[in-house]
Amino acid sequence: MTAIVLKIILCSSIFITGYYLFLEKERILRFNRMYLLSSLLLSYAIPFVTITLPTHHSGKTPQLIIEKTAQQLAVIPQEQESFNLANVMWGIYILIVSFLLLRSLISFLKIKKISGKKHVYHNHTILLTKEDLSPFSFWKTIYMGESYMNNNVIDPRIFIHEKTHIEQKHSLDMLVLNVLRIFSWFNPILLLYNKAIITNHEFLADEAVMESNYDIREYQNLILEEILKHQNPPLTHSFNFNNTKKRFIMMKTKKTKFSLLKKTAGITALISAVALFSERTYAENPNHFLFSEKTTEMPTQIGDQRPYQTSLITPSYHEKKKKKGMHPLYRISKKRS
Repeated sequence: MTAIVLKIILCSSIFITGYYLFLEKERILRFNRMYLLSSLLLSYAIPFVTITLPTHHSGKTPQLIIEKTAQQLAVIPQEQESFNLANVMWGIYILIVSFLLLRSLISFLKIKKISGKKHVYHNHTILLTKEDLSPFSFWKTIYMGESYMNNNVIDPRIFIHEKTHIEQKHSLDMLVLNVLRIFSWFNPILLLYNKAIITNHEFLADEAVMESNYDIREYQNLILEEILKHQNPPLTHSFNFNNTKKRFIMMKTKKTKFSLLKKTAGITALISAVALFSERTYAENPNHFLFSEKTTEMPTQIGDQRPYQTSLITPSYHEKKKKKGMHPLYRISKKRS
């Protein structure tokens, strides 16, 4: 288990480092979203991937394959220790998971408890509340205070931003990440993934506003105004997202000629990680054989510490002994005859 945990942390560390070094500042937003999600899930899958490789043996000398059970000594039963460290660690793990589950459930219920009137606005559900609530989206609903709708009209820049989160299903990314953070809280790299994924979502939403030909400067001033007003619940996509510096820079960033090269490097990194960190097994070669003869005496009591007695004798050894008349079993059978 420890090896699996270390592999997960190592893989996720390599993937997120590659993202921040080569991909974050590139205007390849949809590819970056795919990279973040796939690399995150892949870092958890790689330790369980098994690659079977063919064995390579010399044709001159037959290979004797010994089973693991024939290599081990008898397991001597011992009294169980009163203090079991593994049980304590599992208890701590379950306790922290339960706490994180409860906290996430409370955050979800807080969103569901927001009261207000629902409206269908340009084929999207909007919940208008009397609270002074800054616009944010969760799942298929946009939440905002009543003051944001004037004469049944919402600022189109705010609406485009939030509906982009809904149409591109950004909440699904956040739910997947949240589940991983609950059950693998021991992985600190998930904090970096959380920050990167949220920032990427905001880049995508801002891009949708920019494609509608709104003035960048006025849009940036609108974001700054919202930041000074409110802070919204976790698990949601908020219009007043506070990572403004990166957002403002990305609004003016153009695609570079190295974008394709960096995409290729990202995909190559994922494939290479699978090859390097996955488990390897070797296929059995039918040209080689296993011959094992066990003469064992199983210990019947705890105090009996006689190990398993194992002899591994090849068929060629039997034949040579029979011809020379030296094999014990051969001499016995000859006397009886």
